Amino acid sequence: MPLTDKQMTSHLFNVPNQIDFVQTDKTDRYRFIHKFGANLNITTEVQDIQSNGGIYTWPTSNFLAEAVSDNANDFFGGPGAWSVFIEGLIRLPNGLLIEKNEEINLAGVSTRTGPELLFRINSSWVAKSGVYAGTDIPSHQGNVSIQTEGGGEIHTQILIDQVGFGQSLIARFTVPSNAFGYLQNVVACTDSIKPVRYYIFQRQVANIVDEPFTAKRIIYNSPPFEGQNLFSTENPIEIEPATDVWFAGVGTIGATNEITIDFELTLKYFDLDFSS
Repeated sequence: MPLTDKQMTSHLFNVPNQIDFVQTDKTDRYRFIHKFGANLNITTEVQDIQSNGGIYTWPTSNFLAEAVSDNANDFFGGPGAWSVFIEGLIRLPNGLLIEKNEEINLAGVSTRTGPELLFRINSSWVAKSGVYAGTDIPSHQGNVSIQTEGGGEIHTQILIDQVGFGQSLIARFTVPSNAFGYLQNVVACTDSIKPVRYYIFQRQVANIVDEPFTAKRIIYNSPPFEGQNLFSTENPIEIEPATDVWFAGVGTIGATNEITIDFELTLKYFDLDFSS
């Protein structure tokens, strides 16, 4: 849930020149977001940093999301995952983007469609499970995909891997129409002998879905690196309302590589009349 300024003073946030972030006499609301994504099969062709690899196709209209596992034991009442929670946005008839969440009960390898229309999905995770999980006991038994109804575009994927992540791995986020975003720290990791580079892109006014569209613009272009790359700014990069932010990566040699991205984003909410 969003934080008030008074709640926020108990948190450490490295923006020394943004004094208004820590004053206690304001009524603005804040939310800290720690996002992370991974692509385990980066090649010399640019791909988005998402666990299912490839290039993400951004929706231009609201859609219904469906959830499905590749393991029959992930169903409501079963020994695996029971349900998944989706955090996203809906596009209103007036074009504004507001936060919209939903929970979908799983039905194993059969799809289950959620009741809510969505325009963006920022994250997803296993909400309920039939097992009290531990390090070696996952909350889900298969890879769970959140996709457009009818077997369409995969928006997020919750990987089982060796431990069961329980959480999507997508390095992208869309800021709602009633908030500014502030992007600060980015940590990228890869193999120590297989260099990669990554890009940060933004699309402002992402809620405009008719021509002319707002152009994609680059925020950061990393140098080729091995091991770890840290991108940190004293003053955060301001992301305007209704803006898409995403990460893409590419390998600089022929071998397949992997890359993980962790980044911090703070939302500063403001009052907005959604009916206008």
